[in-house]
Amino acid sequence: MTYVILSQHELTTRQALRLPTGNARISHARAGMTLIELLIVIVILTTLVAAAIPILSPSSNDRRIREASRAVNTYITAAQTKAMELRRPVGVALKKLSADTGNADDNGVCLELYQVEQPPAFTGFDETSAVRISFSTTPYQVRMQFVRRDQTTTGTNLSTGWFPDSIPEKMLQPGDRIEVAGNVYRFLAPAPDPNLYPSEKPAELDTQGRFYNQDVGNSNETLIFFAQVENDAGQMLNCEVDREGYLVKPQLHAANGFPQLTLIRYGGNTQIAGQPPFWTTPTSYKILRQPSPTSAEPYQLPEGIAIDLRASGDSHYFYHNAEPQQSTDPNDNVTGPNNNDPVMILFTPEGTVHRVVMNEGPDLSGNIRSDSIVSSTFLLIGPRENIPVTQLTSDNTLKTVGMNQLTDTELEELKTSINWLNPESRWVVIGAQSGRVVSTENAFVDPRSVLTVATTGTPPIYEASQELRNLQINAAREFAREMTQAGDL
Repeated sequence: MTYVILSQHELTTRQALRLPTGNARISHARAGMTLIELLIVIVILTTLVAAAIPILSPSSNDRRIREASRAVNTYITAAQTKAMELRRPVGVALKKLSADTGNADDNGVCLELYQVEQPPAFTGFDETSAVRISFSTTPYQVRMQFVRRDQTTTGTNLSTGWFPDSIPEKMLQPGDRIEVAGNVYRFLAPAPDPNLYPSEKPAELDTQGRFYNQDVGNSNETLIFFAQVENDAGQMLNCEVDREGYLVKPQLHAANGFPQLTLIRYGGNTQIAGQPPFWTTPTSYKILRQPSPTSAEPYQLPEGIAIDLRASGDSHYFYHNAEPQQSTDPNDNVTGPNNNDPVMILFTPEGTVHRVVMNEGPDLSGNIRSDSIVSSTFLLIGPRENIPVTQLTSDNTLKTVGMNQLTDTELEELKTSINWLNPESRWVVIGAQSGRVVSTENAFVDPRSVLTVATTGTPPIYEASQELRNLQINAAREFAREMTQAGDL
């Protein structure tokens, strides 16, 4: 046992503090937080973090728009890579929402992209397949007829040894192109022609109005297709056969005292004038069909985000979807026919932009535009709820009176409802020459400045007009144009 000898002073001090003596342990009380105090601290920290997140991070819309722009960029680049692998045009199609809803107001909304490729060219069933061409009564248009060699019989109104030919069903449609002797023609929708012979009739479309229903089988019926010259190579049509199948030759003679050139039938001693229309000698051809979907998975944009086709297009004020036809009656909600054909952007095997294919008419019977691209293509990505835009006559950003009535706060709120004025929107730009695909911010646009400059310029641009809206869209593309000028596209 251990004894501790304390002095009188130490003993008194321990007794005052009530400390144990001997070998008793000295205990110290530990300070701590109660459960309630801990919960209070957690609540305070959670509140502070929740309040700071909207300030320190982008909005939900902004984040989804950025994600969508990156995904669209990647999807388009993948199609470009496939074109280089297959060595033929491949691209993407921008599906219009109106294809699902049937509502013309949704023509400017794209929620889905899918991959398309141009099928191999069609040159006929055999080496004797050919086409002959004549002039149409409409300027810059021609009439075409498919024929083939047949030594056993001759078709009505055809030269000896030629017979009407057919091409596969569900293959040829308006907008397809055909190359003949260096010239390129684009097939048009059926149209009446006063020069059609009684045994001739225009090729008809199927019940869906999509493909020509032109398979004549063993029939002697002559089907006529209408086409428009797409690239004038400067080659004249050498028409040598009249509509009854007789070879003709030009002959200069006098008529009413003036020289006149007439196509006279060959053979015989009588000078019989040929019967128009006059046809070229049958020539081989190559049909370049429009792109068709591939087996690649489509890309769906995030919920609430869309490609705004009303502001998307090239740099020459040509947009992928114009304003729908709208009634002048404010109580009439009819917006006109529904054109739900997709917009297709194709790449060449070298990776550059090949062409953009789209229906620029108000409905499915409109003209198919299939032009080679020489300028950049702009795709605007923004909130789905901002499409369709307000009608021109109701858009306050296009009217001086409406703009003057808005406060700065009201103007900023209005801008967020228009995709090309919304600072969160983004552009995906495809360079025509380089084929490079980039994403860029939407430039700041002050519609008041655009309105003032446009309406006071020379010549002035009218308020509430599509031209004034085009200026806003063009200003929103400023960052993308700067990249083009700097050589980045």
